[in-house]
Amino acid sequence: MTDRSVELSAEEVGMLRGGPRAAVTVAVVALALRGAVTPGKPGTLQTSGVASGAEGALEKAVHAALHRPLALRDLIDTPRVRAALEQVRRPLVEDGLWREHLPHRTRAGRQVVKGLAVELVLPEGAHAAHEVRELGWDTRERLLAVALYGDAGLAAVVPHLAREGGLTGRLRGDTGATPAGRGGGGGGGISCGGVV
Repeated sequence: MTDRSVELSAEEVGMLRGGPRAAVTVAVVALALRGAVTPGKPGTLQTSGVASGAEGALEKAVHAALHRPLALRDLIDTPRVRAALEQVRRPLVEDGLWREHLPHRTRAGRQVVKGLAVELVLPEGAHAAHEVRELGWDTRERLLAVALYGDAGLAAVVPHLAREGGLTGRLRGDTGATPAGRGGGGGGGISCGGVV
């Protein structure tokens, strides 16, 4: 196993923290921060018509799938997004951070998530979104907040998109546990929020 926590993408951190749902949510937020994804019909997401500037296979797959409004759970199930998720998962398996046959993070994966959460503390409370803006977090820090803190990260980073795009709330297997919490299975716990 290599210690590559410094070079993990936010999507990989999302996968470690909350599984495929979390990784896709991070990709959605990355696109939304560039103005390429917006809320669609209630509880759905769609492209905005702005060039995506997508980086990596998962962002490209998400952007391509959102040419029509989709709920997050439907987005995750599109074949192109599933294939891109495999590209996020494979290096984690190779580095000993994710189990291949019983899909969830390993002890080493939990340690990486805990370490990153110590480095990036999310403001809490009703004014978290304002505090995140005041802190001047760059895009990577915002994406890591979503990857590490799930719904709370979404509410602080992209509250409008999270609320209107159906990114927050509990789905089957979504515990919303904090990074230091147990779990980390494939059910997800990461959501994403929209640009304020």
